[in-house]
Amino acid sequence: MTISLAQIQGIISTTETIGAIVPAEITKAVKRAANVREAVYAMTSDRNELSTAVLAAIDAKRDPAADPEVQRITTMQALSDGVQTQVSNLADADALSALQGNVDTLIESWQEPFDKAAQEIATAAKRLGNIKLEEAAAILHQGGDAAEHWGIATRANRTIREILDAFALLAHTTGFAALTRHYIVQRMAEVTLEQWEEHQLKEQKLSAWEAHHLGLTLSLATRETLPLRIHQLSKTRDSRAATAKDRENNKGSGDWMDKYKK
Repeated sequence: MTISLAQIQGIISTTETIGAIVPAEITKAVKRAANVREAVYAMTSDRNELSTAVLAAIDAKRDPAADPEVQRITTMQALSDGVQTQVSNLADADALSALQGNVDTLIESWQEPFDKAAQEIATAAKRLGNIKLEEAAAILHQGGDAAEHWGIATRANRTIREILDAFALLAHTTGFAALTRHYIVQRMAEVTLEQWEEHQLKEQKLSAWEAHHLGLTLSLATRETLPLRIHQLSKTRDSRAATAKDRENNKGSGDWMDKYKK
């Protein structure tokens, strides 16, 4: 797995932006990895430095092999030949390990901001109705406190989008879930088979505002609930197919019995 420190920092940034707490273990590990990268970068030296240092030692009638500056540059250049990358990778791996060990804690910390935003969307929807948030002019034309509710809904919609982006990034970085575009809406809502088929939700990337107006129950998935939501769809679909097959078989048996009686 390719480790991207920038991705981990992005997860941290989102968590802080929505007012949630980042586990100290993650913060410490990422800060260490960033410091290591900075230190490793500073170790890089110009190849001409060594020649210049050797010449300076000779001019000063010193043994270049025993000269402190020559030794320093030689050591730095030796470390730069592959060792720098290895050191950075080790620190990045420790940061990833800290993230993997706190997946559930992170998602739990996102729950409250998510639920708060979902409630704000529900409240604003009652006031504004089923209207696109992009249609600011139409909303403002409603007058009264419509503008206030529009602002709240817009921020809440953005908060949930940021949480879902962080959720996907967390899954991609740690591998805690195998995400698929087929069931992208299940990350933020519980969906019945009827809703799935009626609204053609396969691969639909809805906003929280849109999902609410489709009658979906906004609820951030977890490591445990995401596969269960997907499995429930398949289970319901299979059950429906089995019931339909039984009815067809029973109908066939009834037709045969009617003919036999005649």
